[in-house]
Amino acid sequence: MPTYMNAKEACKYLGITPATLYSYVSRGLIRSESTTKDHRIRRYYTEDLDQLKLRKAQRGNPDIAAKQALDWGSPILESAITLIADNKLYYRGQDAIELAQNAEFEEVAQLLWDEDEHLRLDWYANPDVLRVPSDILELPFIPRFQAILAYASTQDKAAFATSPQNQMQTGVRILELMTMAATGKKMGLGIGIAEHLAVHWAGNKKHAQRLIDAALILCADHELNISAFTARCVASAGSPLYAVVQAGLAALQGYKHGGHTERVQALLDEIKSPGKAQVAISRRLKLGESIPGFGHKLYPEGDPRAALLLESSQAATRRNNKRMQRITATSETVERLTEKKPALDTGLVAVAEALKLPEGAPLALFAIGRTAGWIGQAIEQYGRNQLIRPRARYTGVQPEILQ
Repeated sequence: MPTYMNAKEACKYLGITPATLYSYVSRGLIRSESTTKDHRIRRYYTEDLDQLKLRKAQRGNPDIAAKQALDWGSPILESAITLIADNKLYYRGQDAIELAQNAEFEEVAQLLWDEDEHLRLDWYANPDVLRVPSDILELPFIPRFQAILAYASTQDKAAFATSPQNQMQTGVRILELMTMAATGKKMGLGIGIAEHLAVHWAGNKKHAQRLIDAALILCADHELNISAFTARCVASAGSPLYAVVQAGLAALQGYKHGGHTERVQALLDEIKSPGKAQVAISRRLKLGESIPGFGHKLYPEGDPRAALLLESSQAATRRNNKRMQRITATSETVERLTEKKPALDTGLVAVAEALKLPEGAPLALFAIGRTAGWIGQAIEQYGRNQLIRPRARYTGVQPEILQ
């Protein structure tokens, strides 16, 4: 289906009059823009027309609406944290791309947690390091985070305090604990999360701190994805933030979510050199396989998070850097053959390649960054004091008494 329809096509598609079409546009339900040939003629986004048609069908059949809501469907709860609109990402109304270019991760985390931005949180306070078995630090990043958080939850008595200030300060402790777990090193007094990772992962290379800050910020939240929804469900049960983050990590590591970064890395390892990208991608397409790390349903014009991370990673390396040349060649080949642009997973792998970060770092960055979002989602859910408890439509064998 084409990206746009003209007014006549749009009216026919929705079964409405031109007056109704213009009413939908004025109410913001359908986006329109002038054509390049004649500015008086408007064209209308097919994506918006599809959504409007779907909503009309759902009003006539609530059962369909409930089923489709769980699969990239209509919103099922309200949130004031993150907006995805017009191919852009916003945190509490602020452009996430601009934040990634100018802010520090801690500032964005507090923005997600504190709608009014009036609470003072104690960052960089050189928190005490838990004495945990050293073999935990040998685990892959996600199990390592889960193990240390499980242990810390039994020691952190303040985590059960329910005031917003205490919840946010617990969030600070969780993020700093995960950061130390990622490197196995204690955070120095006054040292931020990105700086700590840059020093111990990247040898404090030039641009490393800014690039890691950007990656963490762009991972911080993404509306009601599977891990955020999991976090909200756990929070709605009244569970503490440590449990919320452990639940988020369990969802994030799946290969359809944050674990997708490992599939992107495997693809690049298969390609090995820039000149082999065409052959490797073509072979996968011939076998009917999808190309990991490309295309995103919420960003039909391309994922802006990936675009910034790829551009910044390229700028942080020498022009003849073979690692970045391989990613560039892969991206150009996939876009040429499939018209799909890089998604966040590819951007995170580019950051890791540019800075020569340790194995598994893309997923670790995703986890630390997204933890800020899970905590924000949980705090918002705590404030509602509402248990998330959807119902299931039974499709099994009916008891005899009901037949």
